[in-house]
Amino acid sequence: MKYQVNVGINFPPGKRAEAGDVVDASELPSSSIKWLKEQGIIAAVAEEKKPAAPTPAPSPVSFGGKG
Repeated sequence: MKYQVNVGINFPPGKRAEAGDVVDASELPSSSIKWLKEQGIIAAVAEEKKPAAPTPAPSPVSFGGKG
């Protein structure tokens, strides 16, 4: 889970996140996440799904006849 920081915060061990930064939940103290969300200091960010690989275009089919 990732969170967008709405207000600059300091968090252990000696880190800082500024407003607009996106941080991973593993970077924040797990005991503080609920409180930070309730106070509007952080907000959950929807996980980005990687788009599926594009389907290659089909190859032209040759029937061996005259065109």
